This record gives sequence, structure tokens and C-alpha cells, in this order.
Amino acid sequence: MNELEKVLNKQILDFGEFSEECLDLQKPYNDPIQTTNNSLFELDENWKIEPFNEKQEEINLNIFLDNKIFSENFLNKDYYCLTVCLSIHDYFLFTILEKEETEEIYILCCSSSSSKMKIIKESDLKYSFLRKIFCLGPPMSAYVSAFDPQFESATVVSCSGDLEEKDLIQMENLEIPLNYKFGILYVEEGQNTQEDYLTNVEHSEEFEDFLNILGDKITLFGWKKYRGGLDVNHGTSGETSIYTEWNDFSIMFHVLTLIPYIEKDDQQVTRKKHIGNDVVVIVFLNGDIVYNPNSFRSKQNHILIAVRPLKDGNETKYQLEVNMKNCVRHYEPFLPIPPILDQDEIRDYILTKACQGERIASKSGKFWDRFQNFRADLLEEVWERY
Repeated sequence: MNELEKVLNKQILDFGEFSEECLDLQKPYNDPIQTTNNSLFELDENWKIEPFNEKQEEINLNIFLDNKIFSENFLNKDYYCLTVCLSIHDYFLFTILEKEETEEIYILCCSSSSSKMKIIKESDLKYSFLRKIFCLGPPMSAYVSAFDPQFESATVVSCSGDLEEKDLIQMENLEIPLNYKFGILYVEEGQNTQEDYLTNVEHSEEFEDFLNILGDKITLFGWKKYRGGLDVNHGTSGETSIYTEWNDFSIMFHVLTLIPYIEKDDQQVTRKKHIGNDVVVIVFLNGDIVYNPNSFRSKQNHILIAVRPLKDGNETKYQLEVNMKNCVRHYEPFLPIPPILDQDEIRDYILTKACQGERIASKSGKFWDRFQNFRADLLEEVWERY
């Protein structure tokens, strides 16, 4: 009996209830969610293992539903901007594009928490009869109040001509990042502490094959593309790393065994710094290992993707499981039952799960506060500038 058959024989299903509110889905999902007792993670009260979906015929990888609203609808077009103050420290930025051919008005509103677009007709603009008689057109306030009546009493200032497109693109990229960095831990049988993991300087052939599936090995010195915080000038982060470009995203992996091991450094600060500051960490289990999610100490790690290679004759398949801190909601794509993927499936799943996970986590707990505060500071800076 090979490794794959052993895992399949150990699958015992447990039908469980779940709350639809915890799922980041676009439509209600009513099929039962299942878990398996053949877990790759130890249970912990601060973490939750993501459920599997037995009825999922194929993994949904088409989940990046956010549009780049400004880039797709306003960039390089004849738009104008308004900065709006609703109350003290409550600022908004409006981008407006009038389409004469369709008599439609595209209005994009950026707040500290989100960006939303609304398309209205010219007839939706409410303004005085006198302005219409003298062909003065609608005042600026008419556009923002047409977007939402709460802005009827707001203070509105034009900032067209001075506001640079890079400011608007920066606001957009806060919601939809194009660059990602993910950690990769390598764990051998018998290792169960952070100190054990940090001593690994070599890795197995199976792990090397897995890295080759995820991306390309690149030379760090002189690297010109996204570097994910790695040193590309002095070699302190090592000679090589794993990098890939996928779905317009640039992704750098912090691979533990590729970051230099310093014998006189008991804390292994460089290794710990990179892996410990990653929101999403892939944990490669080289053997029959059950991983303790608290064994690698980090306040930043919020999502763990465990991967265990399984031999199926001459082929290698991968058993996967996802664990996340309680503050992070469950999100697609969900793994099927059994949670085992082929070599040609695993890359797209892991990259989709990791990128989507970092975006979901950024709207959870302390990350959400940081996100809102940064956007609020940008909006206030624009207001004060004009």
C-alpha cells in the first residue's frame, strides 16, 4: 500500500454545520461542509482549520472578483476630482467622468474603508431652476449628493488639475495589491519547535520539486523586479530565492532553507524576520507530521497552508490543509474531499489561496485598522492640500 492509499483509507468524514456569514462568497452556499480526522494540524483554540467541500466537483480558482475600478474606467480619460469633508476627520475623494454619448456619469467614491462606483444619468442631478435657466450647469455638490444623499450637507472642493493620477492609483492598489510575499517553512519528521525549523539548512528532493512547481529560482544579487524585502545588494538574504509572476501579480517566496543560517546566531534573526513577517506561510511537511500552528512564534502569520507530499507509484501528489487565526473568515477556494491535488493542480490552488488569503486577512483584526488608518491619512492629506 503506497502513501496515497494510506491517506485515502484513513479519511473519516464528519458532517458539520457552518455559518454562511463566515464565508467570503458572492452567493449563498448551502452544501454541507466536511472535515477529516486525518489532519495535518494540531487543534488550537486560537486557530481554525478550514473545512473541506465534498460536493465541489472542481476547485473554484476564478475568485478575484474585485475590479480595478479607477484603472478600468477613468485612467487616461477626461475625468475630474472632488475632495469632500462630511465631518471632522471624515474625508472622501470623488472621481467623476461624464460620458456625453450615453448621457451617463461615472462616479467613483473612495473612503477610508473602500472604493465604490455608481453610474447615474444626467437627469439624476438635482439643482436649482435658476442654474438651469442661465445654463450654469449643476454645482459640484449635486454630483456627490446624487451618489449618496448623506453628502447633501458636505463641504465639496475641486482638486482637478493638481491631483496626480499616481495618487489615485496608489489608493486603488491599497485594495488590490499587485505584489505578494509568502513564507515557506520546511519541516522534517521529529521537528516540532521553531528552533528545530530554523536549523534546517538542507532540504529533500521532494521539497526541491515542490519549489520548482511554485516558481523559478532566481539570483538575488542585482535582482530588479519585486524583491519582497529580500536583500539584493549585499547577500544577507542568501544567493537565490523563488519568484513567480501569475495573474498580473508578482510573488516572492521567503524559503527558509534558502536564507542563510548563521551558526553564532541562536535566534536566527534574518530567517525569523522574513518568515515571521509574512501573513501567509506555506508549511511543507516532509513526512508523517502533524504541525502545531503555534510552534513558529509570530504575530503576523495569520494563514498557514500545510502541504505533505504523497507517493502514488512513480508520481507525487500533495495532501493539503489550510489553518487560519480565528479573526480571519473562511474563503474560497475550498479543498475537495479528499484534499489531495496532482502536480498540475497544486500551483494554481496555492497561489490563488495565498493571494486571496492575504487580501482577506488585510481586512481582519489589526490589519484592517492599519488599512483604514492609512487610507484615512491619504484622504486627509488630499483635503488639506486643496
